[in-house]
Amino acid sequence: MINISGYFVEEKECYQIDKKYTLYEFILCTQWEKRTLYTINEEERKLWVAALRQALKCSDIYNNYELGEVIGKGAFGEVRYGKIKENGKDVAIKTLLKRKMRMKDYDLFRNEIEALKLCQHPNIVQLYEVIENLDNIYIVMELLNFGTLKEYLKSRNRLPEDEAKKIIRGIVNALEYLGKFGIVHRDLKPNNILMTEEGIPKLADFGLAILLGPSQKKKEFAGTLDYTCPEMIIGLPYGQEADLWSLGVITYNILCDKLPFRGQEYEKIRMYSFS
Repeated sequence: MINISGYFVEEKECYQIDKKYTLYEFILCTQWEKRTLYTINEEERKLWVAALRQALKCSDIYNNYELGEVIGKGAFGEVRYGKIKENGKDVAIKTLLKRKMRMKDYDLFRNEIEALKLCQHPNIVQLYEVIENLDNIYIVMELLNFGTLKEYLKSRNRLPEDEAKKIIRGIVNALEYLGKFGIVHRDLKPNNILMTEEGIPKLADFGLAILLGPSQKKKEFAGTLDYTCPEMIIGLPYGQEADLWSLGVITYNILCDKLPFRGQEYEKIRMYSFS
């Protein structure tokens, strides 16, 4: 079973070389290459396999965390309340079932993890640790149980301008920070922004994020159509400005309690986004 880092370790056969020696095989693999290794006894192989799995964070989530009730479900698993045993701190633990994931799904979650590892900012959800075993991947994150920006807006109708300004400023600060690393979120929308009890926004869900150099551009479509920039829709090169377009749509949504581009169909939204 593949590891979120792209590696997996597996014990294989044993080979009798002569009356004195037996070789014990194990492999370290990625989707691109395989490295076959041997030891001269079973105990040594177990030690190597255990050490490699530990290095790849293949361990038991229950060693360091307590898992509580389910607070959300997705296509690949669920999110639970968690608690760090050492200090009692509350966390959110996303459990991903490997049997439900394809190779491209691993790539998306790897994107999210690598982006969050780079980011330490008050307006970006914090990643604490990634742990896994043969069956599951556990992503331990900052607990934000006050819902998404979409839910926040729905519960309050149209926000006062001062409150709206505070939220928009928080998103701007996060995008400015991401820009320093060349990270483009590409799926910025109210559903992917979590809120704290104090009304502070935190960007989340970096599965479609990419890392671009100063002059590098992309052409592929990604994200949610209502919040997607025109360049992405028609296949023109785009960079970090794609997130700024999404921010503009979110700002309009916050201030006017509706989206700027009407219609559920691709062509209608495309027409309005260019008008």
